[in-house]
Amino acid sequence: MTQRLAGLQEQQARRIEQDGAAREDRQRLATAGAIGRQRAGLAAQGGDVTQGSAPDLLGDTARAGTLEALAIRDDTRERAYGARLGAMQAENRAGLAGAESANQWRRAQASGDRLALDVSRSLLGGATSLFANFPL
Repeated sequence: MTQRLAGLQEQQARRIEQDGAAREDRQRLATAGAIGRQRAGLAAQGGDVTQGSAPDLLGDTARAGTLEALAIRDDTRERAYGARLGAMQAENRAGLAGAESANQWRRAQASGDRLALDVSRSLLGGATSLFANFPL
């Protein structure tokens, strides 16, 4: 069960990464669209988009868009890491459960061997004392 959970969490991590990449791409496209609209607006007003405050405005928009895309990437990495960490914990729990089960089986086997040895000693001891009462 825990190995299945680990597999599901790994799948979730991959989905998070795919969704994050798509969100980052959408953000970059939105930023490019905003810059295009700003250029078109500045040009429609008769301004030169290569001089004055226009490059500053466009640069600020590009920086803000890039920062937002990087924030999306960072969030995606953190969420995928959390899912993978959960998968590793589930795998570790499965390994630990298997080791505990093996140890319990060994302890049961060892105690069963001791029990058989104790029973044998008891029977031999009883037989010895029984024959001790009857001289041969």
